[in-house]
Amino acid sequence: MYNNIRGIKAIGHALNRLLPTSLFRFVLRSYHGILAIIEVPMSRFAFWRVRLSIARISKSGEPIRFGFYVVLSSMFQWRRVFELMLKDSRFAPFIVVTPRIGWHIGDMESTVEKTYSALVAEFGVQYVFRGYCNGKFENHLSECDACAMMNLYSGLAERHFEVIYFAMKGIPVFGSCYFYDHGTAQSREYYGMRSLKFVWKFFCANVSEKIKFVKYQKLSRTSSRVELSGSPKSDGIASENGTLKPSKRKIVLVAPHHSVIPTIDSGLRLGNFLEYKDFFLKLPELYSEVDWIFRPHPHLRLNLIKNLGWSESQWDSYIDSFISHPNAVYEDDGPYYESFKRSDAIIHDCGSFLPEYFYTGKPICYMIANEDAKKAQFDEWGQTLINHTYQAYSEYDVTHFIEDVVIKGHDPMKEERQRFAREKIMINYPNASQHIVDSIAKLLGRSRKD
Repeated sequence: MYNNIRGIKAIGHALNRLLPTSLFRFVLRSYHGILAIIEVPMSRFAFWRVRLSIARISKSGEPIRFGFYVVLSSMFQWRRVFELMLKDSRFAPFIVVTPRIGWHIGDMESTVEKTYSALVAEFGVQYVFRGYCNGKFENHLSECDACAMMNLYSGLAERHFEVIYFAMKGIPVFGSCYFYDHGTAQSREYYGMRSLKFVWKFFCANVSEKIKFVKYQKLSRTSSRVELSGSPKSDGIASENGTLKPSKRKIVLVAPHHSVIPTIDSGLRLGNFLEYKDFFLKLPELYSEVDWIFRPHPHLRLNLIKNLGWSESQWDSYIDSFISHPNAVYEDDGPYYESFKRSDAIIHDCGSFLPEYFYTGKPICYMIANEDAKKAQFDEWGQTLINHTYQAYSEYDVTHFIEDVVIKGHDPMKEERQRFAREKIMINYPNASQHIVDSIAKLLGRSRKD
């Protein structure tokens, strides 16, 4: 049942159209009730097999064959964990590029190849494998003792790449949220996902995230399945120190989110690209003394084309218009922390970037439709994050941020923003990844390096 989530969702959408609302809600409650009953014995059986596997791994004394299942290079949030494992004799890590279903087959194939090429260039061909090649899926399960999945969602991966499939085969699955908890409707939905019930250990970036995981997974506060580690993804910001040449010109990162229409599952609607797209094109000319980096969410192009009728040529034309200026560049994939470090400020409406950019200590302009949208889309933690940024409800507010905060350097929120980041966001920074490596090694019977 879990392995056919996509088909079940399609059936659900069809029933929603055909049945009266009251009857559809009854069917939906019944379906979720059945799943709730089934998942208890399933998870118990899976974890019984996982315990047997861990006992075998502990006794073997061999390096742990640890797989990292990655969909996009830019969403490889355990990159630093992988790098540390490469240097650690307790592990034999490798990467499998995971195909994401739900895209057209051409998009899936091209994304796998693009991600594969990027990761091979970064780490070497001996460490990276395709999960989809020549029309066939290959999860490399037989070469895997334990794994970390960058995509923990059900229904977004072919069934042989899903958490439940690995757990039922006795593979310990480790993970963390692919985004840093930003307190949106998306994050509230995320921590209650049924697929997370089959994760052996979930590492949390901060206290807010841990509280939500425990609450929505219905665990005890002392559960061994959840651990406060800090954000492994954000350790990458520190790794960029000393590698970038300082610039005399101010650099601003513009990063619009993909949710320009409400997402089907959670109703998330953060994106303001449609309202600001013409304004963005004017920025390089209006402020020629500033260098601009346009870094949209990787799914924005796909969302515009799939759901809003944009063509590929229309998107390409938009990008060409932006980069036609000598002080403007476009980034579409790969690690973004170098851009974080290089930039002097950010203008955005993303989820993950909201807490992540706090690590830089630099000013943030957060675009949001209005106060009602802020209250509707963000919980208390999310609103606290936004309240430590310069909030923009219009082009005028963005312009004021650029002219007063960026160009003139008047940043009255700096001290409080940086204090808040140190105390509430930057947990174990920059050693969260090492914390995770050591925790996994201990759980698998390798508490000390050779």
